[in-house]
Amino acid sequence: GVRIDDASNNMIGGPGGRDGNVISGNDSAGVRIEGESTGNFIERNRIGTDVDGLAAIPNDGAGILLGEGVQNTQITSNVIAGNFGHGVHLRGSTEAAPTTGNVIRSNFIGVGADATVLLSNLRSGVFLEESIGNLVGGANLGDGNVIAGNGESGVKISDGSDNTIAGNFIGTNTDGAPGLGNSDFGIWVQDSSDNTIGLDASPNVIVSNGNDGILIEGAFSTNNLVQSNFIGVTPPSFPAGSESRGNA
Repeated sequence: GVRIDDASNNMIGGPGGRDGNVISGNDSAGVRIEGESTGNFIERNRIGTDVDGLAAIPNDGAGILLGEGVQNTQITSNVIAGNFGHGVHLRGSTEAAPTTGNVIRSNFIGVGADATVLLSNLRSGVFLEESIGNLVGGANLGDGNVIAGNGESGVKISDGSDNTIAGNFIGTNTDGAPGLGNSDFGIWVQDSSDNTIGLDASPNVIVSNGNDGILIEGAFSTNNLVQSNFIGVTPPSFPAGSESRGNA
């Protein structure tokens, strides 16, 4: 795949329609950033799929892996699907500089480029592990990710804090299509504190998942805020209006 180590301010892909790479079929993560790397961009790539983003060509690991101390990465408008690990894995460590300030927005994670074909990442869509102060989605229209059809949870936070999950479509797409649930929890917060799930003007839609819509567990899970979300029901703004789509 592509590896960045102790390097900053690089671009993988780009904002133009033909700028993106096809990063698929590799023996480890599709994109891996490690060391004291900051300010890198990953934009408009197909990671784990073919050039059309409609068939899986898996990477044998995460689609994107950010390691200990990686900061201020922008992961935007990619198709991250079909991989044998997590879609996006932020793998921090309490014994190193924080993995922080990274933004994951406007991606299709676990579905194809049409946001309807299931191309599951075998593990969670997004896994924030020992990571602090990262953003999944955002407050602006279009910032949200489609995180659907993954083999474990849509989003998992473990031993992390001060992360924000907002404006995402977890278990469905932007039109509210059925049959796109993640296999386990919509969002799973494990021994993590001070995380925010949903913003007043940027709720998450969390429907059709194989387990609870949101699970918060563990003695260290304190001061987490869950607000303004649609959990088990679609919002009235969807094409079919407000419909029951219960999580298990």
